[in-house]
Amino acid sequence: MTRWLLVCPQCDHKFAHIRINEETIREAYLDSYGTDRKPEIGGRKLTCPRCERESDYGQFTLIREDDSDDSAKGKGA
Repeated sequence: MTRWLLVCPQCDHKFAHIRINEETIREAYLDSYGTDRKPEIGGRKLTCPRCERESDYGQFTLIREDDSDDSAKGKGA
């Protein structure tokens, strides 16, 4: 599963924001730049599931995790 993650600025916990649609991934491979677009989340305040602190998050704070991405596995994602 491919998804967009957020990282809590307080405790560094990675948590899932939204799953990336497989069609979006296919379109990104067809894009001449090979990029997929991040969803708009527009300066939302969200609560970390680990430390339960509320923080501001924006589109720039999203990171992508793929099934094959071993760096995020086992880190509470």
